[in-house]
Amino acid sequence: MKATVLLLATLLGFAYSQTRTAQLYAPDTLYFTAQDIYNLSPQQNDTLFKVKMYYDFEMDKYWAGRLNEWNPPIQFTLITDYWKQYLSPDSCLGISGPLGPTGPLSSWGPIGNADWNPSSIISGDGASWWQSWWKFFADWVGWGQKQVLGPQGPLGYSGPINKDQVYQVMYHLLHDIFLANDFNHNLDIHGVWGILGPLGPLGALGPLGPLGPIGAHGLKADDGGQYRNANGSVMRGLRNMWDSDQTISRVYELYEFYTRETAVALAEENDSSFMVEADLADADSVDTYRFTSGRKQTISVLVIPIIEKISDQSAHFGDFNVAVNVVNGKSTREIAVSALESSHTLPPTKQKGYPDYIVFRAAANTVYEVKVWARLTAKSQHRYRVFVTGTGFLQGALQQEVDADLFNHMNFEGPYLH
Repeated sequence: MKATVLLLATLLGFAYSQTRTAQLYAPDTLYFTAQDIYNLSPQQNDTLFKVKMYYDFEMDKYWAGRLNEWNPPIQFTLITDYWKQYLSPDSCLGISGPLGPTGPLSSWGPIGNADWNPSSIISGDGASWWQSWWKFFADWVGWGQKQVLGPQGPLGYSGPINKDQVYQVMYHLLHDIFLANDFNHNLDIHGVWGILGPLGPLGALGPLGPLGPIGAHGLKADDGGQYRNANGSVMRGLRNMWDSDQTISRVYELYEFYTRETAVALAEENDSSFMVEADLADADSVDTYRFTSGRKQTISVLVIPIIEKISDQSAHFGDFNVAVNVVNGKSTREIAVSALESSHTLPPTKQKGYPDYIVFRAAANTVYEVKVWARLTAKSQHRYRVFVTGTGFLQGALQQEVDADLFNHMNFEGPYLH
């Protein structure tokens, strides 16, 4: 009987002996990097199973504070080290995954300066035509900008940018059917696969969401990437009504696609939601971008290579590193560096490493700088994109919004966290 109870507890994914009695929050000094995640894998320290995941104490009324064990979906129980396959260079974190040079964040995705990139039509030179067409379509079907940016859109109470969706719904996706939800749990921004989750660059607050170059904000970007309204004024944020009662609003940062010249010139005036595509001058160059975190939040910084040469064998690209420093007057202090060696070509060549990224907790009204440089590469492989994605926003009664910092829950323990 005792053995049966233990087996059932394991299958259900929790251990009663390890339960938190209060909600923990991310420390102000928290950070981790692509190198830290890679070190969990069998290729390095093989310590993935030292990571502990807890159900959210505040949002999860039934499972509150309980430990979520590492259990593969029941249909994959017989596969050895099932979850560790998700950490290999061929996994979703690798160069051939969604963070790589052929993924949705790359120049092959919807954001770019080519005529076939949707962003060139939605917020670029074709923005006027796009707005006219969209207004016609919205009048026809009754679903337009107001609805997309309203309570039932991705930024409203029905969307993914809410505590119950991240800390309760996401943690339990497929749990009742397949008896495992370890991967979903770790899509929390502080989890092992957090860079891929709803609060990272692939989510609704990132460049692919309604606040970015293919978003529903209806603004046109100038040649440097700054959004401007019909009067020509620069727009940095967007206010939307969050709840169906129209009593709570949120203020989000728009997500810009800057040229390097604009991003560098803005310096501390820049906020924590933007991307840049640029070329390093040479193999020894370091590009630096400053920005101000206007609120307390968790920020991710990702750098990906851009494919510049395609041969009969494969596509070729660079290997870029990234660092984040906090700026205090004329001095800076290093927070984290990610300098993981990664592949220069796509499969079928043997893959190694991941694109480099850093996830860190940022203080309100604090200046940070991002540094990008390359390992020794060919001169034709110096093009990159860097993404800075904040999770913070203001929330409250209309015109009375304050810093929300909703996504500061810490439901993980493990060797990758600093």
